Amino acid sequence: MSLKNPPPLIRIILRYDAPLQRLARRILIQHKHRAADVVKWAMESIYEENRLYEGPHLRRLLIEKTKEMALGYNKALRVYRQIITDGGHPLNPGLLS
Repeated sequence: MSLKNPPPLIRIILRYDAPLQRLARRILIQHKHRAADVVKWAMESIYEENRLYEGPHLRRLLIEKTKEMALGYNKALRVYRQIITDGGHPLNPGLLS
């Protein structure tokens, strides 16, 4: 593998990582340092669907998945805080909507 001509998957990661991390940091309410994790989860999800290849779909798909993962992370934190606040009691069903 040459550093001057990296494989296609590495080129995708290098090209989209920084912009997607900026997007994730804007969406995340707390723990903005987790933006890199959110982008990694989004890319892994697309890779597992065999859709992580160059094409007209990729930019939109990466943005959508990054938003989905960041919003999911925010929701998980809300649920966790609610559990802690309630002293471990069952969740308020309206919280998950």
